[in-house]
Amino acid sequence: MQKAITRISILFFLALALFSGYKRPADAAPVVTGDPVITPQPGGLHIIWQTPEVTLTETAVGLQVTIPDFEQVQETGLPQLPQRSVLIALPPDAAPT
Repeated sequence: MQKAITRISILFFLALALFSGYKRPADAAPVVTGDPVITPQPGGLHIIWQTPEVTLTETAVGLQVTIPDFEQVQETGLPQLPQRSVLIALPPDAAPT
């Protein structure tokens, strides 16, 4: 009987150790895709734009900066930096703030 209690106790603590760092999907951090999140508001739009994690890579000529799903600037004389743009149409009388 004592061995059974000991085994159950060990299994219980092992289960606690295994699942102590488990995050439910609701608790997980949101995935950042680089796409703007646009929310309609009574007076207009609320735009939140977060970028995914930036990666710096050392090359023979300096650092290369990359962001997943972002394009690189390809104009002569300009640094090759990640870029992304979104076009938002505004009414002619709009005053963006």
